[in-house]
Amino acid sequence: MRFAIPFALGCVVALNSGAGQEKDYRRIHADAIVVDTHNDVVQRALHGEDLSVLTHHGHSDLPRFKQGGVDVQMFSIWVPPDRTSRSYYDQSNEQIDSIESLARRNPAAMGIA
Repeated sequence: MRFAIPFALGCVVALNSGAGQEKDYRRIHADAIVVDTHNDVVQRALHGEDLSVLTHHGHSDLPRFKQGGVDVQMFSIWVPPDRTSRSYYDQSNEQIDSIESLARRNPAAMGIA
């Protein structure tokens, strides 16, 4: 056990030293599986915005995900509390249907996991 601390410190030093490190982040990002675990863009899709093309609102659409190297995008399903004309269940399913429809229209760019 007495080697654990020097080994851990050696790893940290090795990772934080070396020339050209400022360019390594691009390689690390490209090699990594990048996961965004929360995105509220579904509300925009429900209002007719086409997320398969570069949009004029926000920063979330399929071209930007690809350009930014996002490999996995999790969409949040959320019903604003002031929308009580229909059940939350029905509205949540409408949001899920919207994302599934986007995936069906863009099979080369996304899929449902």
